[in-house]
Amino acid sequence: MAKSRRERVERIDPLQKIIRSLGRELFLRYVFWDLAQSETRGGESSADEVSEDYFEFYERYAKDPWDNSRDLINGLSWFRVLKKGYIKSGKSGMLRKLIEPHMRNWQWDMTSFIVRSVLLAGTSEMLTTDVPLRVVLSQYVGLAYKYMEEESAGFVNAVLDKVKKHIQANNG
Repeated sequence: MAKSRRERVERIDPLQKIIRSLGRELFLRYVFWDLAQSETRGGESSADEVSEDYFEFYERYAKDPWDNSRDLINGLSWFRVLKKGYIKSGKSGMLRKLIEPHMRNWQWDMTSFIVRSVLLAGTSEMLTTDVPLRVVLSQYVGLAYKYMEEESAGFVNAVLDKVKKHIQANNG
């Protein structure tokens, strides 16, 4: 019998953690870019349109002999898994409907692009991968503290925690 996310203890070697963290960071940047493109164009952006320019830049970077190219390429692989899940989950539309009820006294359009991006990216990974929810929450809260002020990062933490609990309650 398969173990649920809660029961399963994921053991990943330290290098794999770094690779996944890099993939998440690239994914967060992709979601930010996608959100900005859709807002400035007045609707959803084309995922293919966004990803072509995005991949061209990062794949060029991955060929730099002075960095650890293999790790970056593996990070791109995890990024692709996350991006595929994001697109499959309906991009920001469906995810937003799941997130908004947990935002208590805040309106979606009144939050910054980076806050929305972290919320979308974290929720997408919670829904579309088998990574334990507590790990996903921890990773995206870490990214929130990296890219925003403490108050905003605390807000992201609270909202993603509520989303995590909602997903756990609905998935048994």
